[in-house]
Amino acid sequence: MKLSYILLLLVVVLSGCAPSGSSTLFKIQETLPIQKIGFTDCTVDSSFKPSGFTTTNSTFLFVFPNACNDHDIDSVQYCTELFDYNTPDAASVKRLCFVRGLDAVFVSSLKFLAPSVSAKYSNGLVDIETEMKLVDKHGRLVVMVRNTTKGTISVGSIKKQEELIEHSIRGAVKRMAKELKSLTAK
Repeated sequence: MKLSYILLLLVVVLSGCAPSGSSTLFKIQETLPIQKIGFTDCTVDSSFKPSGFTTTNSTFLFVFPNACNDHDIDSVQYCTELFDYNTPDAASVKRLCFVRGLDAVFVSSLKFLAPSVSAKYSNGLVDIETEMKLVDKHGRLVVMVRNTTKGTISVGSIKKQEELIEHSIRGAVKRMAKELKSLTAK
């Protein structure tokens, strides 16, 4: 019963986003892999503050390909970097990202796990953990995937951080596409 509900929900949610003449779920899946990630300042809801982190001015805009309409503003994913150098968790960064669609929302959180805690963001190996959830418009979980990317960062190396973030997100998106395909095949 639960599986039937999930399949029905996925078809209803995702087929509504398909371009005219191609309403199959697999056409939607083909658009999932990230084609571009852009970084820029954007407005973020300042009232959203998960416990243990505080917001800073560092905000990013991640642009995903849109399965519904390339010019639809609701396809844009807004992200904010939550970081506070003055807390004991100074070596951890968490980004919470939301992709708004017609009837579905992707929620992705990325967490940098440095090997040691210091007063400043330190050099070293990090695990970038990406958790991506597909939820319906009521916030109910449909599918969840998790992907971990290991890498090395250094102070001031923004480009390297962006590359690791992109790699981690790509991995999570691929897993999400695989999960959706697996669900529809059952």
